[in-house]
Amino acid sequence: RRSEKLPHATQRHTPTQDHSHNSTPLTRSQAAAIAMSLLTIVLASASYVRLLPVRSRVAVGCSRRAETATMNMRSRRASRQPTQFLEVQADGSDMWRASGAIEALERGGCGVLPTDVSYSFVAPLSSKDGTKRILALKGARGEKKPLSLLCRSLADVEEYTKGVTREGFKLLKSALPGPFTFIMPASASLPRGIYKDGARQWKRDTVGVRMPDDPVCLAVLEALDEPLLCSTVPTGEAGDQLACSYPLEGSESASWCTEVDFVLDGGPRPSDGSTVYDLSGDPADGLVLVREGLGRL
Repeated sequence: RRSEKLPHATQRHTPTQDHSHNSTPLTRSQAAAIAMSLLTIVLASASYVRLLPVRSRVAVGCSRRAETATMNMRSRRASRQPTQFLEVQADGSDMWRASGAIEALERGGCGVLPTDVSYSFVAPLSSKDGTKRILALKGARGEKKPLSLLCRSLADVEEYTKGVTREGFKLLKSALPGPFTFIMPASASLPRGIYKDGARQWKRDTVGVRMPDDPVCLAVLEALDEPLLCSTVPTGEAGDQLACSYPLEGSESASWCTEVDFVLDGGPRPSDGSTVYDLSGDPADGLVLVREGLGRL
């Protein structure tokens, strides 16, 4: 009975007025003028982007790509497990504690390892996602800032480089493992995706190779089936090698601490970097010193 009264109540409170006496029909010429005005507005809006200067359109595109990259990073962060903070002895005598780091790398992850010259971000050579994560951590997008290759043996160096002369091989054999990076011609075995991130990232014909003289790092490399890409972890304001201490606080942070799968703490390491030599040029030029670091020949 109550529902039957609703239409009646609605009709009773709804005023009805006849507005027909206020409407005036448009003439054909007035309608045509209005239609032409609307068409002009639509065409002007559609062509606005094309009328923008090239620099403005590029800026809009870069902004959209940056927003997409930020959203992708947040999505990956939400789907990943919390960062593992693992401790081992400096001499690698308790590497069973590093099993979580090795498992993360076997899944194509990204983490932090000690080396003989610094702590480094690392990711498996075949992991495109891990490579992108290192580049994002280092802010290397759009910059010519190559990653180095951590090798476990001279056999790995030979596989991923080419054109090594007999004298060059003798040099590598005497210097490695050690605090050196040798820039060498890259072979076809090296995945193309690591040379550059986009159309303007790094030369495609060279790669820096390392064999670290560090028991923890070498033990991790021995446990894997491929070399690792690496890039130095930035030190803190007070010179701290690992800017984030464990346990990780639950707050959101823009620091790299929340963007890696693990941090393997092997105690203090040098922070002066490796000595870099370029062997990719004319063999007659011999060794070309690019950067002086801990290594001495």
